[in-house]
Amino acid sequence: MDQESIEESYHIILCYFDEVIGPELVTVSPQFRNPLSEKVLGLLPSLMDIQDEILLREPFIFSNPYFMSYNQIFRIPRTGARGGVDDFMVSIVITPSEARGLIVLSGLRDSLPTIRDNIPKTLLEFHERDVREEVGLIFDGFIEPLSLYIDTQNEIWGKGTFKLGDF
Repeated sequence: MDQESIEESYHIILCYFDEVIGPELVTVSPQFRNPLSEKVLGLLPSLMDIQDEILLREPFIFSNPYFMSYNQIFRIPRTGARGGVDDFMVSIVITPSEARGLIVLSGLRDSLPTIRDNIPKTLLEFHERDVREEVGLIFDGFIEPLSLYIDTQNEIWGKGTFKLGDF
């Protein structure tokens, strides 16, 4: 798949670290509509395998040729969980991967904690019932402001004027 065929899109994704299965996807908003989704959805949860105390405190950017993401791993206390906590990761994903996208993502640093802080009460019930739809609705509330921000940044930085390969 060449870079030119990747549809430009952005998504908010929630992953969970299952004690038995390992990292897995919980929900994506909005749903992917392009063939890239399998690559993104297959790779993104594996970022939770990085056990670095800094990554547990600070958002971090991940980029590859297909997509880039701003991610924040966070913990929610739960009795009965290994270590007494469940690990989750919220991510803002932008496709395709371009230098301009890294600039846009870096401006979203304060957005991840805001998104994260809106979902803990729902996630506390994660093991008792399926909360995907509820979390999806929370994420949907952030899509319009995210879209406005990205459109504004595209106007400022000149959409499509440079790519990672240009440097």
